[in-house]
Amino acid sequence: MRRILLVLAAVFSVSPSWGQAPAASSRISLEPSASQPHAFDVDIEASRPFGIASARVVSGDETWGRYSEILDPPVSSLALCTPNFRYIPAKYSVVVELDRDGEIESKTFGPFSRPMLKMILVDRDGYPQQAICLEGDRWFPFGRLALSSEVSTGKPKYGGTPLGYYHVRNKESFARNALQEWDMPFAHWYTPTTYPEGVNGLHEGFEGTNYGIPQSHGCTRMQPWFARALFQWSELKSPVIYMGNSYITAYDRGRFDTADYETFRALVRDVVLYHQALHSGLERPTYFSRDETLLIERMQPFFQSILQSCEEFRRFSQGAALAEIVEQYAVLRGVE
Repeated sequence: MRRILLVLAAVFSVSPSWGQAPAASSRISLEPSASQPHAFDVDIEASRPFGIASARVVSGDETWGRYSEILDPPVSSLALCTPNFRYIPAKYSVVVELDRDGEIESKTFGPFSRPMLKMILVDRDGYPQQAICLEGDRWFPFGRLALSSEVSTGKPKYGGTPLGYYHVRNKESFARNALQEWDMPFAHWYTPTTYPEGVNGLHEGFEGTNYGIPQSHGCTRMQPWFARALFQWSELKSPVIYMGNSYITAYDRGRFDTADYETFRALVRDVVLYHQALHSGLERPTYFSRDETLLIERMQPFFQSILQSCEEFRRFSQGAALAEIVEQYAVLRGVE
């Protein structure tokens, strides 16, 4: 008898849950929304009421978007479609959390993957001159700031660097100008050989380059760290846009509408502010409000015309109506 009792005692010491009711688990399902971009359909059936439900987009250790639904009174079931998240990476997961008086229950979905759009903007007429690299998609190309740096474009006395809408045609880790005997590491070529202004590109600059002001014969010189980082980040066919508000070269007028300049600058300022907020702990919405989403839907012709112009190396024209929409968007996002 004593031996049987010892065996039973050993069993209960290993399995202390015997004799207890098993803890009920919540049922949570999540799918990318079929009706709107950058959003998720979430269905929850919980074992007991919860007061807060949240969904956040994560990639590695970074959180790129979070939306919380505060429920008063608490509920045990919920079906929601999140608002459109501002930015979603190429590879990501979504974490759904339920808050029951401070007790958090979470479930992770994914990983998911999605196509990305990478865009290179060069502010030729700003001071200092800058290259700004953005990641997004065709619905919202101005998603997040990936890279930025001061650069140097062409001096007007050498013909300058034309404004325009292009795309990356070719990349070379090492190129050389045999005529001038210049090395041009990490080169991106973006103009067709048939263009009258010749072949232009972005490449690593030379020792002594004063970045931020025009220095070159036509190409865009980049700081060594930025040239290497851009080469690793960029892709063939990535849109390349040179923006400005003045005519310096004979080819500017045929490529770029000067009215677009402030439109681009407003969108880029928004991206920079968003990026700074994410990495500084500032409270800034990581999703779009309903009014913002409606304006972005109205901006679709604007975005699609830009991308199409880059693909076809042709002029883009937005029209006054779209400029007004972008202005309303900038006001909603708090862009100065």
